[in-house]
Amino acid sequence: MTSLEKLIDQFLFGVNFILYLLCLFLWLVLPSYIALNISVCIFTLCLTTILIFKKRQGVERYLKSTHYQHLMRYSVQAFLLFCIFGLINYLVYKNPFQWDLTSNKINSLHKQTIQILKKIEHPISFKVYAKRKNATAILALLELYRLENSLLKVELIDPEINPLKVKRDQIKKYGQIKVDFKDRSVKFLDYSERGITNSLLKVLRNRESVISFIQGHRSASINAEKPDGLSKLKNYLESEGHKVDEISFDELGKISLESSVAVLWGPKDGLTEKELNSLQKFLQKKGNLMMALDPQIHFDPFTKLRNLMAKERSITIANDLVVDSLSSVPDSGGSIPVIKAFDLQHPVTAGMEGEVFFPLVSSIQFLKDSKTDIFRLAQTSRFPKSWAERNFDEVKKKKVSFNGQSDLMGPVTVMGASQSEKGRVLLIGNSSFVYNRYFDFQNNFLLFSNAVSWLLEQNDLISFSRPKSSHEKPIFSAPAMNVLFYFSVIFMPLIFLTMAVFCYRRKMKL
Repeated sequence: MTSLEKLIDQFLFGVNFILYLLCLFLWLVLPSYIALNISVCIFTLCLTTILIFKKRQGVERYLKSTHYQHLMRYSVQAFLLFCIFGLINYLVYKNPFQWDLTSNKINSLHKQTIQILKKIEHPISFKVYAKRKNATAILALLELYRLENSLLKVELIDPEINPLKVKRDQIKKYGQIKVDFKDRSVKFLDYSERGITNSLLKVLRNRESVISFIQGHRSASINAEKPDGLSKLKNYLESEGHKVDEISFDELGKISLESSVAVLWGPKDGLTEKELNSLQKFLQKKGNLMMALDPQIHFDPFTKLRNLMAKERSITIANDLVVDSLSSVPDSGGSIPVIKAFDLQHPVTAGMEGEVFFPLVSSIQFLKDSKTDIFRLAQTSRFPKSWAERNFDEVKKKKVSFNGQSDLMGPVTVMGASQSEKGRVLLIGNSSFVYNRYFDFQNNFLLFSNAVSWLLEQNDLISFSRPKSSHEKPIFSAPAMNVLFYFSVIFMPLIFLTMAVFCYRRKMKL
């Protein structure tokens, strides 16, 4: 064999070795590029076959050598060790666990999300239709879900590489996520934990929940985008997985009692006898109702409505003005209470953190009824700092003071609920706290959403707000994460282990 042939052989063996390293690198760092990886592997194996065939005589001699026998023995031992590590890795993958050492738990899911995930007993798949470089953050968040329940599967689908899957699943936008559970599926674009969790709940439910706002009597519209409209509340509820619509009193008897809740929100004019009868029939059919009435300082057109609620559900909204001089918006004279006391045992307010304010709010009154459970969900401060003022002449003069004969001592309930075999009712003494102008006060909207979920008897579908961090987390691309992981966790320790064995054997020979 000439020196040129030896040089060519050495070059080909070197290329073959580099190709094996390249195959390993591609499968670890770019596993989604299956066609490229398979092509490189096939080419590498073909080159290896050619080299073995060309050097078959030398290969036969080597297979009979003592060195080969020792190599095989060590290889079997290494393979068995690899199998042990593989089994450990499989068990860890199937039973994932992690510790979050950050101060505000930015790497953990909300406790309500975890409770929901622990109830899942059947496989659920998340399909993310995006390029890997654009899906790093959402994949990291979905991995937290998988860590809590290994029945969740996450799949990244590149629309450019798999256009047939995109067409089959009717994906309209890049970045869309599809959740599949049994024969149901949901698509969404909200990458927040709240959006993912509520989309998950939506696919788990057997029926669609509907929130029907009863229109008329100058009530705020869910489609109005002006400051005193409810369009942002509608969008908020729809992001929770609900369907939101408007109905009239005539349509009240047609809504589904099992999957709908009626909302009578801040009417300005009194109801007619026909409308009161429609509402009474709805309540007698075990319909669930959410209602808000604002204080009527000049004239009260809702006397019959208040009496109807007291008769049918043992709860009503009194016509008064709650004053809280200890906890209220500055310069409001105590007429805009800031609520900090919640019933932490009830699903609506159990997860409440922070404060909620009600601009001009009335008190909630309860009637004694052994068959009805009552809940004082939100209350003001204690007397003498808080009371319900019922002398509106003092209110008009802006000189309110407590009168023991007519006023109600604090703490005053401003949000209450009742539950019996007749159904569920939740009343609030103010309707403006969820107007568009107050959308920055997320706790107000969170409270409303929680109330709706309780009325729908979907206590799992509860809103929550994530803590905000003052520090930005570094975000690495998926290939970079793989390189960091394998080189820091596998290759570097393996190199040091090899050096240790080599030094040990060398020392033993001395």
